[in-house]
Amino acid sequence: MKPLLLKRCLIVFSLVLLSAPVARAQSGPGSALNLDGVSGYAQVTNGVWFSGDFTVEGWVYVRSYNNWSRLFDFGNSGYLQEVYLALSEGTGGFPKMGVFTNGNNNLVGSSQQLPLNQWAHLAVTLSGSTATILINGNPVGSGTVLVPNSVVRTNNYIGRSLFGGDGYANALFDEVRIWNVARTQNQIQAFMHRSLAGNETGLLGYWRLDEGTGTALSDASGHGQTAILFGGTTWSNSTAPLTVGPATALNFSSTNCQNVTIPHQAALNAYPLTVMAWFMVPTNSNGGALVNKYVSSSFNGYQIYLPGHLRAWLLPRQR
Repeated sequence: MKPLLLKRCLIVFSLVLLSAPVARAQSGPGSALNLDGVSGYAQVTNGVWFSGDFTVEGWVYVRSYNNWSRLFDFGNSGYLQEVYLALSEGTGGFPKMGVFTNGNNNLVGSSQQLPLNQWAHLAVTLSGSTATILINGNPVGSGTVLVPNSVVRTNNYIGRSLFGGDGYANALFDEVRIWNVARTQNQIQAFMHRSLAGNETGLLGYWRLDEGTGTALSDASGHGQTAILFGGTTWSNSTAPLTVGPATALNFSSTNCQNVTIPHQAALNAYPLTVMAWFMVPTNSNGGALVNKYVSSSFNGYQIYLPGHLRAWLLPRQR
């Protein structure tokens, strides 16, 4: 049989193949970092990290409001070139962020508590001197802070404070990202449920936390910012509401009669078989083949097509 041909000649047509990302809540192969609230944290590599606009975001499953526990805290010591986002101001459950430059500081708090024992998306952005905290993509606090200095920071923690008296995060973390741009609310909402490709503009560090084992957190941004686990850390299956992959689709245009050809494999001649595809067509569609493995008049192959209504057929293989 001839190669399988995926073809569409429409004004606009989108087709997602089985090999493309599929939307689902993470479970099984998707994991999350489990911090025990006593001693568990991750340490990130030395670097400048913050020198102007930024965004830090991640999914958190908080089990208790440990005193001033952190999503992240990067700096050289407490109050010295420090940038942080606390999961809880004190033990009240209201997130708080701060920027410190040589002892000077400004803080911005949230008007909304993080929920306990459920997943929530937590983010903080800095645009100019305006910091904004967002929970599940919605702003919950905003104010003026200092702009971080462009200096190397050497004590960079996820799940731990730079202050010894503060609590450790008693939480699960997933999909932690650091950007050197201030992401807009629309951008945060559009991508908080999606894993990223890793090459997005402005992405400095990206920990998917899907290792499921070991003490090293690989950086999916391509910048080599591996983080190392310390203390009470384990791995758990993640049920964070994330889409696997960057959730892209193929877009076919009738202007160039575009198509994708997949090289022939014996498995494509299987019988019985199942052929599936996600697709979207405009209301003015004139029909055409969606999935085609058939040479005209050969009476050998199969097709899914749109002659006004969705149809499919299979002709017996020639032996």
